[in-house]
Formats: sequence, C-alpha cells, structure tokens
Amino acid sequence: MALAAMKKRKKPTTGNPLVRFVAQLGLMRQVLACMALALIVFVPAPGTPPVYQGLGMIPTVLVPVLAPILIMVLMLEVLMAGVFMVDKRGAARARYRGILLLNLALAVALVLFWIPYFRALVP
Repeated sequence: MALAAMKKRKKPTTGNPLVRFVAQLGLMRQVLACMALALIVFVPAPGTPPVYQGLGMIPTVLVPVLAPILIMVLMLEVLMAGVFMVDKRGAARARYRGILLLNLALAVALVLFWIPYFRALVP
C-alpha cells in the first residue's frame, strides 16, 4: 500500500526551477546534499582540540570523521550520475548533468572548507 502511495506522488511541473530541480533529486540525494551543507557549516576552527566525551565530541570528533567519508560518497555519486547520463537523452540527460554538477560542487566546497582544519593536524 505504501508503494502505491509513493508512485502517485506528483512532481512539480511549473514554478521555480530551483524547486523543480530539488524535487527531481529525490530524497536520498536531498539528504546527501543537506549533510554536505551541514558539514560545511560545522567546520571546527583549525587547531581545535578534540573532546572525547559528552556532546563536545560531535563537533570535534564525529564531524571531522564524516567529512572525508561524505566527500568520497559525493564522488561516487558523481561517477554514478555520469554512468546513468550516458544512456539518457533530452530531459533525463539534463537531470543527471544537474545532479553531477551539484555533487561535484558540493565535494569541491567540502574540500575547500575542510583543508585548513586538516592542514592544521599535520605537523
């Protein structure tokens, strides 16, 4: 029953192009993009000492561990969007090109924002 409800979901056909693009991404890619943006926002200051207990562990240990993992997931998504784009024509090809460019831009932004933090770790 839930599957039938999912198939009946309407996609916006008019309106803001940004809203249409975000709707075309799908839930998994939207979550991936939101996670990338959250990791960009929560970059700790370079030289921040790690906290190994309590809530201080999230921004000083967990977030720095997730950043390289998310960069690799974004690069895998870029690769898969490129593979799927090869077989498509027209609007479907443009959709995958947009997905590819979005994921590539997010990966580059993550690298640029996290370089100072990781550079400070190397003596």
